[in-house]
Amino acid sequence: MIAIIVLCESSMRKIKNDCTRCMCNLSAAVGYEEEIVKNGAIPFLLSNSTSSVQLLEVVLTALLNLSCVPKRYSQIDMVNDAIIHLSGFSMNPSMESILVSAINNLTGLKNNQARLVEEGVVRILSRIAKCAPLETQQLVANSFANLSSCPRSRGKMTDQRVVLTMLEMTQSTDNDEEIKRQCANTVSRLAMDVSCREKIVLQGAIAAIVSMCYAKDGKHNSVESDRVCAAALKTLSLDGDNVEKLIQDSAIPALIALINNNDKFVRQDCARCLCIMFEYEAGIDRMIDQGAVEALVKLADPTDIIISADCALALCNLLSHKEAERVVERGILEALVRLSKSKCETTRITCAAALWELTDLSTTDPKKIIPALIQMLRDEGGSKIKGDCAAALYNLAQNMTNCALMMKEVSQATRRIIRNCFFSRPCAFRQNCAT
Repeated sequence: MIAIIVLCESSMRKIKNDCTRCMCNLSAAVGYEEEIVKNGAIPFLLSNSTSSVQLLEVVLTALLNLSCVPKRYSQIDMVNDAIIHLSGFSMNPSMESILVSAINNLTGLKNNQARLVEEGVVRILSRIAKCAPLETQQLVANSFANLSSCPRSRGKMTDQRVVLTMLEMTQSTDNDEEIKRQCANTVSRLAMDVSCREKIVLQGAIAAIVSMCYAKDGKHNSVESDRVCAAALKTLSLDGDNVEKLIQDSAIPALIALINNNDKFVRQDCARCLCIMFEYEAGIDRMIDQGAVEALVKLADPTDIIISADCALALCNLLSHKEAERVVERGILEALVRLSKSKCETTRITCAAALWELTDLSTTDPKKIIPALIQMLRDEGGSKIKGDCAAALYNLAQNMTNCALMMKEVSQATRRIIRNCFFSRPCAFRQNCAT
């Protein structure tokens, strides 16, 4: 290296060019990157970067080689600074691709992301992405995902309006799977920071994620893409102030599209998102119109503890809403009956409460709900479940037609109810059974 640096002091351009190429070759030696940088490679490369366009590409390649390391080394800041310095030079697409490749490597190094964001690497990537070919845009998207993995970087990335760049990329790359997945990953990570959620929503994060949920030309998204999109929507819904925006930006149809993927993790995140959104009472009527009820009914799977708990809670919230009358016949009762068979006690408690709510609605079919309530009384369960079922039967028993229906089940149910009256401790439950 010393010989190369000394020879490069020659005034002959050919010698300078050959020395720079030699340094580039040396930088490709695996395991010697830190030693090469310590011995003065970076100042040497920068001093020769302005000689010609061809030599600039060689310099960029050498820096790319020096960034190809599994972990951060002590002199890596010199490589960071050199890359950021050279990013201001005029480059052709091939050189920009090498530059972004080096940035992508550097953003993947732990404890290096925050420094790069502070030095303005987000703006550099955003500028290059505007007119870059697909392969370069994929590297940009991956770099954003790497940077967002550092909690200290997220606030500054949001302030530099990274979401706008990702929105442009997803719209201009014909729904490329890799770009969609990495952009959704970035949004999901940014949304994990409470201070960033409002800002990224204002920048169009929800619209960006919603657009990523759909595949073009009749194709299907990969499972990985659907997973990160579902996770992003779930994370964005954690802030109650975002629910209105989620409804406005058609998040419900996007969730329905994701539910068609039978992947367990996709469906769990969709169920959680819908459950959170149904807590927002002011938007339930619009969610109903967009197909949220049918989505919950489709999701209702008693074998999945997470999904069953979220679906049951969402349906219970729905049934306490004034709009519940018009959606009862959309499979809600059947879904609750399925969910009542869950192994989770909390889910069964929620189902019993929801069935009780159903008995207050005039559109509920007694022929369907009475057998379900009696079955829950017959099954093993806590006093809360049986108390709500008894209360539901009490509501129904105020109608003589319903009483006749109950009498058909009397041989199966009476002994159970009487036993509960005498041996169950909660006073309210004994009163319901007696009534």
